[in-house]
Amino acid sequence: MARADGFIALSPAHWTEATRHQHLNERVFIAPNGVMSEQQQRRLPVVERTFDKPLRLVMLSRIVEHKNPHVLVQALDGLREFDWELDIFGDGPDRHRLEALTPADLVDRVRWRGWSPGPDHAFADADVVCVPSGSEAFPLVIVEAMARSLPVIATDVCAVGDMLDEGDAGVLVPEPTVDAWRSVLRRIFEDPSQLTTLSANGFKRCLANYTVDAMADAYEEAITGLLERATS
Repeated sequence: MARADGFIALSPAHWTEATRHQHLNERVFIAPNGVMSEQQQRRLPVVERTFDKPLRLVMLSRIVEHKNPHVLVQALDGLREFDWELDIFGDGPDRHRLEALTPADLVDRVRWRGWSPGPDHAFADADVVCVPSGSEAFPLVIVEAMARSLPVIATDVCAVGDMLDEGDAGVLVPEPTVDAWRSVLRRIFEDPSQLTTLSANGFKRCLANYTVDAMADAYEEAITGLLERATS
């Protein structure tokens, strides 16, 4: 890696992590992943969400422990006085063990849905997408949510802060703990009106930065930049 002429990182945070303990070539390009074309995103139906009660939370993930579905459930367990519902979509090796941690008297509000064919299925009735992971690289579920004007609440790990524009395009939870998630969720439940602005900001940020078009442009810029430097 130290002999490379340049690097392509998915986000500034990726480059920070890659160079935390080693010196690499300073020629770096940022090329985030995209999930659909700009045209496809613009063709998605515009859904005006009023965030009426109950607030419908959705998590879509492979169910492994570091994705923290159990942390999200525990956080919500301490917020029973608010009107919310949670649907957890996905399957994985830790599903049955983590699902068993759900309090028996919350099964009517916390529903483990199992495997989903994709975001359109999982997000059909969602108001908010939650990403409580303790570690992530570049979670595409955030981009899928923003493309559909769904506000996102996510733990601030690796690229997540970059993706959510440091909190202007989504809600950042400072650490992947029950207390941190409960505090942030309480604030959202007490004033869900802020979600309207966040959903609009997320859609615009996705359209500007996380389409296949933007990804292709960024790779073209990186390759062209290195070729021009090699032939100059």
